[in-house]
This record gives sequence, C-alpha cells and structure tokens, in this order.
Amino acid sequence: MRTIALAVFLAGSLLAQEPVEPQPETREIARIGVRFEVPTGDAALRPGLRVVNVDAGSPAQAAGLNATDVLIRINAAVIGSVDGVEERIRELAPGDRIAIAWFRRQQGAWTERSGHVTIPRPKPDVAVRETIGLEFAVVESKIRRRMIRTDSPYGFKISKVVDGSVASQLGLKRGNLLMEWDGKPVREVAELAKWIRARKPGDVVKIRVSRRKRGVSILSRKPWESVVLDWKVPAADGR
Repeated sequence: MRTIALAVFLAGSLLAQEPVEPQPETREIARIGVRFEVPTGDAALRPGLRVVNVDAGSPAQAAGLNATDVLIRINAAVIGSVDGVEERIRELAPGDRIAIAWFRRQQGAWTERSGHVTIPRPKPDVAVRETIGLEFAVVESKIRRRMIRTDSPYGFKISKVVDGSVASQLGLKRGNLLMEWDGKPVREVAELAKWIRARKPGDVVKIRVSRRKRGVSILSRKPWESVVLDWKVPAADGR
C-alpha cells in the first residue's frame, strides 16, 4: 500500500509541474552592440528579428533601438535572419552610416520607427593582443572575399603579429585570415576575446587560418590554402 501511495504521489507531483520553456538561442552582433533572438520554426519564415539586448553606449543604442524591438530593415533591405544582419554589417567600413527600421510595441499597438547607425572604428581587444598577440584589420568586404575566392561570410585579416607571441610561435603572419577558433567561425573580435578568456590551462585549441600558398601567383584559381594549427594553453608555470 505504501508503494502504491508513493507512486500516486510522485505521479501527481510530476503532472502538477509546469513544462519548462526552452530558452531561445541568441546571437550577438558586437560591432553595433545588439543581441538578437535566433528565430526557429514558423518564426524563421517571417521577416524581422527580436532584439534581446542593446549594449549601453553602443551604436544601436545611439540610433534609438531598445530590447524587445523587432528589427525589420537595414538600408531598405528586409531582414529575415541573424546571418543576413551579420553579413550586411560585416560589409561596412568604419564611419559608414546605415538606415535601420524597427517595430516597437507601445500601449498594445506596434508602431514603426527608424534611425541611423554609424559603424565605429574597431579597437584592438586587450585579450586578443596580450594573450595570442594579434591585431586585425577592417573586416573583409565582398570584394576581398572574391579576390581570395571564398564565399565564407566570416574571418578576419591579421594586420599585426606581436613578436614572440603565441601567434608568432604558431607561424601566423600579417595578411593571413583567421577563420575559426576551436571549430567556431570567427565573426566578431569581441566574440573571439570571450573565447580566449574562457580557455583553461591544458586545453588544446584548434585555430584555422587561410593563407597564401608559397610560390603561387595571385592570378591562380586557388592561391589560398586552409590550415589548422594547434595551440596548447600553457599552465600557470608556463609548461
């Protein structure tokens, strides 16, 4: 009897529990200081992206964008995915000014608003420079990607390698393209800095770079090669 009563009690407790809502995936576009909810299911078929967070002092905040707004257009182009936003932002140079439009819900009604975002000049991240010894140039444009014959929407051109740094020891050179960090596409320098800070002694990080082949003309159909380099994060004693 006790066993039956316990089973009934446990079953009732489980039924009484409310189902846990899965947390939606989000992605940050650090260059303008916005984090979006990644749409799934039917939501992925509708235009617009819900804003989850806007960084204080960011270009997006200066434009008037707030959390819970729904971004719908960039320079008159309808937005349907985070990848689409990321691609358009990456093509811009520092100082470029873009028009954005969004919906905001107020008093039960949605109203359309608009503003302008100015792309800031990138600053070398302390974690990236001091830990692995790299600085990056302006993000690659479509023209640059066409020159290296790749359709990849991510990757940064290395503009400086600090002498004696991890990057220097791995053989990275100015002009190489840093494409992936431990299997994750490098889309933002700020995002790369977070991954670097999260490393632990003894970790082996796989760094994928694209670099020009030696002795191959720039007019070659495939003048670039992709290589993966392993970096073992040293312990506190340097081993």
